Amino acid sequence: MSRTIACMLTVLSVALLSISVTQAAEDGHDHHDQGKHMDMQHAASPGHDPYTLSVDPLGDSLVNVAKPIAVVHDGRQLLFASNDNVHTFKQHPDKYLADVDAMIIKQQAPTYPLTTCVVSGEKLGEMGKPIQRVIGNRLVEFCCSGCVGKAQKDPAKYLAKIDAAVIATQLKSYPMTTCLVSGEKLGGDMGTPINYVAGTQLVQFCCKGCIKQFEKNPAHYLSKLGQSTQSHDAHADHQAHNH
Repeated sequence: MSRTIACMLTVLSVALLSISVTQAAEDGHDHHDQGKHMDMQHAASPGHDPYTLSVDPLGDSLVNVAKPIAVVHDGRQLLFASNDNVHTFKQHPDKYLADVDAMIIKQQAPTYPLTTCVVSGEKLGEMGKPIQRVIGNRLVEFCCSGCVGKAQKDPAKYLAKIDAAVIATQLKSYPMTTCLVSGEKLGGDMGTPINYVAGTQLVQFCCKGCIKQFEKNPAHYLSKLGQSTQSHDAHADHQAHNH
């Protein structure tokens, strides 16, 4: 009897051990697959165009805010001056996004670098008044509604064309010789400056770390660039007048 019980216990122990090993293997496989899935999601996560306005969606200034609150809404980054403004925005996002789009168009239109449709290549204005749309936080001008749809399906492709045009237009007259964030000399020990486009504005950085810092509050740094541009233009006008 005792031998029978001992045999039964042995069989039961082996069965339990087999189940434990199988479960552990399955758990390990699940975690491995889950990790791969998470990595893929992270790798596929798109970047966000920086929020370049000097005010948040409710109109409060961001220029001197030490740490604006970043919120991603429908894949689009927005910056807020306070948590109260975030809460208010979430009550009526469409209302405030319409205001943001209008401000972005007003901000970026004067320095929009293209005279042709970014999709078709047609000269803007030949098919009537250009259609202005905000994609991400970027102004894009189109010749017709058909081109709007094409750009929305692959925005990165067409925004890259605008970036190239901004750099080509503004590089020679870029007013700063130092990095907007670190103050390091551009083209010095850090190597070739990084050309970066914020809206329709070229910004040069000494390193990628400074880009991350810039994106936390573009308005703060763009205000410095604006002051430098005004000083540069005033100096150029003075020299031209003397000649």
